[in-house]
Amino acid sequence: AFVALQGNNGVHVSGNLLVDALANGETFAFSNTWAIADLQVDADGGSVTIGGNIGVHANAQHLDGEGGAGVVANVNIEASSGITINGNVSVTAELKSNATRTGSFNFTVGDENVKFSFGHALAQLLVDNTSTGNVTIGGGVQVIANAEFDNPSLGVDVGASANAVIETSSGNVTIGGPVFVQAKAKSAGNNSGSVDALANVFIGVTGKGASGNVHVGDVTVVATASATGANAGQAAIAEASMLIFAGQSSGNVTAGLLSARAEGIYLGSGATAGSANADILVFAEGGNIRVQGARAYADGDVPNLGAGRASASAEIKLQAFGAIGVGSGGLYADADARAVNGSHANASALIEVDAGFGGLGNVFIDGNVISLATAISDGSDNNAHANVHLNAASSGTFGNVAVVGNIEALAFADAISDHATASVEIFAHNNIFIIGNDPIASARSGPGGAVLAFRQADFSTSTSVSGPGGHSIADIDIRAGDQVIVIPPSSIDHDGKLFALPVDTPPLDSNGLTVIPLSIDGQDCGVLG
Repeated sequence: AFVALQGNNGVHVSGNLLVDALANGETFAFSNTWAIADLQVDADGGSVTIGGNIGVHANAQHLDGEGGAGVVANVNIEASSGITINGNVSVTAELKSNATRTGSFNFTVGDENVKFSFGHALAQLLVDNTSTGNVTIGGGVQVIANAEFDNPSLGVDVGASANAVIETSSGNVTIGGPVFVQAKAKSAGNNSGSVDALANVFIGVTGKGASGNVHVGDVTVVATASATGANAGQAAIAEASMLIFAGQSSGNVTAGLLSARAEGIYLGSGATAGSANADILVFAEGGNIRVQGARAYADGDVPNLGAGRASASAEIKLQAFGAIGVGSGGLYADADARAVNGSHANASALIEVDAGFGGLGNVFIDGNVISLATAISDGSDNNAHANVHLNAASSGTFGNVAVVGNIEALAFADAISDHATASVEIFAHNNIFIIGNDPIASARSGPGGAVLAFRQADFSTSTSVSGPGGHSIADIDIRAGDQVIVIPPSSIDHDGKLFALPVDTPPLDSNGLTVIPLSIDGQDCGVLG
């Protein structure tokens, strides 16, 4: 199903745009089964306005073991003076296949070329304003690609890809609802190759030296790859990536909760791998960043016997010309690589926050900051690295770091000749202020984590410990131009505790203690005070 709308001076649609493609190859469908749903909206010399929703959906099923199958759901919207979509945008590609054919070909819709590959489910969205103009989506965005491959004789690369790109060269990007991008792929192949789940989202202002803000709600990107075949099986590779970018010369990023999750699960008994990478990158090279929180989780899992390898990488990076603010969601990076009966595991969890490159910028985080890396296998040289980096020292004029919560870097590697490194770095041009416990860097390695390097302090300190089966390093580096102040929650004064009581009327005002209302089973029964 193909739809192409082109206008030299603009394209304006008052209602919805819906494109659906369904292909069903039954048991004796010896040839190929394709489902292709494609929407092209092109206004090279003007703007695009869609008054309602956009829905593009492709679904294919191929039950025969011969032939090939694949799915593409594609949306491409281009303009030069602005794009407005008043409703929601949904792009989905669903594939269930027993086929083994591979290869690809290209086809053209409008003035765009799209590559079609057997053995893949592809869902992609491109909303691109190529010059000066705003991009506005009133509702939410979902881009989903799911693929299941049931033929055990598969020995090639198969998978699912979901990509969302929403951008303008110069101007603002505003998305009123949540953004959800997911790729899930599952394969029973037991020969070779890989099953890939790739989910990517980019939201930004792309022009060199351009200005523009990015405003979006919650953004979630999920990638799950499951290689369920026996014997050597297929490698499982999952990548979930998020990039949000404001204008280079000026522009702020405002977002809700950012979440990236990748899971690569290898169930074979060979020497291939379960690999997962999850990253969240937010840049405001000419302004400030404000997000509700960010969570990156990567899980590389190899549970069966054999020489399988597990790797996991989780990264959160926030970088701003000015200030960076994080809400109660805090920052959490978790990399978990487990090949408990396999040959090797490698895990890396990184949190990096850098503010004030323009000379003035604070870091404020109203939640915990935790980086956790776990690498476990039955082999040797497992590596776990966890790092927290908070920096407001780049500013040449003024910069503080304030955290209302705990700061922890935790690394664990097991079992033979392992390496675990945990580090916390906090730098401020002026003050460091923490309402929480002293920062923790804890690294364990060796059998059962017997080799422990541990530091908890509000000053710079480090230790390196070697022992049977491992080497562990714990490092805390804290530098402030003025003061470092840490207030443990247990030491908050009584007034502060009264302020925190869950009552309808605050028990304190500017004059001190007033009253504390009492109730039993929801019934008022007087006050204290």
